[in-house]
Amino acid sequence: MRFQKRRNQARKMTGESLPEADIHPVKMKAELETLLKNNKHKEFIVIDTPGTAREQDYLQYIYSKADLIITPIPCAGFGLEEGVLFYQKMEKLFPGKVRAILLADGFATRIFKASRRLAKQYQLKTYYHMISQATAIAASPAEGKSIFEYAPNSKPARNMEHLFNEVLEDVRH
Repeated sequence: MRFQKRRNQARKMTGESLPEADIHPVKMKAELETLLKNNKHKEFIVIDTPGTAREQDYLQYIYSKADLIITPIPCAGFGLEEGVLFYQKMEKLFPGKVRAILLADGFATRIFKASRRLAKQYQLKTYYHMISQATAIAASPAEGKSIFEYAPNSKPARNMEHLFNEVLEDVRH
């Protein structure tokens, strides 16, 4: 439901006709198999997994079915090492499928360059666009809104849209 609501909000903002989306909560391997089998005609299927490894077997099963695995990595702080280790583990298990989205504290040129060096140092396959850990992005979930609802004209919303288009282009090729 939240995805459908966000999609409708994005349609209102851009005035563009977005593709229809079917939303199916899936909690078990059998449900996922059925979903994949019944939707082979779809251009792509997005599976949003939990941010935790508590369900290790289930997540590994989902990742094995994926054509592309995207993981966020903070460019600084405690999450950096954990994010890089997760990326490296996933790349070892699923070679060529993993991409990182860098989370930066801002989009100053200095931070952008440092983030690119970081990606090169750890040999991360990243998207060009990064996500700013801006106040608007941090505050929007607390308000129960997407960034497009909370701050539709903000730089973080525009950056999120650019990143979405970059991922979409990646999936289609």
